[in-house]
Amino acid sequence: MIFNLLIGLLLIVIGAEAFLRGAGTLRKHFALPSFVVGLILIGFGTSLPELAVGIGATLARFEGVALGLLLGSVIVNMALILGLCALIEPIRMSSKAIGRDGAATVIAALYLLLGTLMEPTGLVWPLIGLALFALYVALTFFEERRLSGTGVMARKAEFVRTGPAKMALGLGLVVLGLGGIIYGSAKLIEGSVGYAADLGLPLTVIGLALLAVITSIPEAVVSIHSTIKGKGDVAVGNVLGSNVFNMLCVLPICQILMPGGESFFTGPWAMHAFAALMVSLVAYHFIVSDKTISRAEGAVLLMVYAGYLLAAVYQ
Repeated sequence: MIFNLLIGLLLIVIGAEAFLRGAGTLRKHFALPSFVVGLILIGFGTSLPELAVGIGATLARFEGVALGLLLGSVIVNMALILGLCALIEPIRMSSKAIGRDGAATVIAALYLLLGTLMEPTGLVWPLIGLALFALYVALTFFEERRLSGTGVMARKAEFVRTGPAKMALGLGLVVLGLGGIIYGSAKLIEGSVGYAADLGLPLTVIGLALLAVITSIPEAVVSIHSTIKGKGDVAVGNVLGSNVFNMLCVLPICQILMPGGESFFTGPWAMHAFAALMVSLVAYHFIVSDKTISRAEGAVLLMVYAGYLLAAVYQ
């Protein structure tokens, strides 16, 4: 079982890296605006592991693993990753978009909490989530255009189109990366379920405590690297974009794929969703107060994560 976990993790990390490199190459070939890199390729691209594992677990009828993974990822991103980044170097931000993305994360966490309280069935609730996600992407797109002072077409002049060989390489990396992520997620689910059975742990704990950390490795790598380079906007924006994607896109997709129209939220999830909302509010306060997350605030976030983890394991 440990072998499957390690193989799954390795394939997911390699697959995510290949996908991001391939997507970056295609971005240059088609002269796409930087908005695509900042929001889609980085913020959403690093959430591909959560998407693959969440869908795979749902289809395998391990919806507890999927929901635990998505809830845990929000808390890992906002408390563990931002806390570690701030301890390494205080995170300083300058972009006005950080406040918008932080508010979107809080709204997404509220959507998640309401789902756990109402336990909705059918397609209405997931479609509301996808509509909120589409609205967020549209607002981000138009705001980026307004702040840049130029339209998307004008910004295409930033790049020189690459040749067909580069385009083929980029496309191949995207396909291979997706394949690695999908197959790796299957091995990861198989290994984690077996590991939980061997240790006598509930699957919810595996999703909240193990898979949430494993699938958040791409976000951690991007945010820590950006913090070291002094790019606080990228470090925080990556985490916020990933959370919005997980809660308003991955989660509704998993709901829609639930067999038999059953509720995706069945079970004692309200406490974990409430914790995700509270962590998001605390982190949002740190982000917008003076656009800096200090080392002391990073330590607070890490203590919050440790406390939550102990409560989740011993619940």
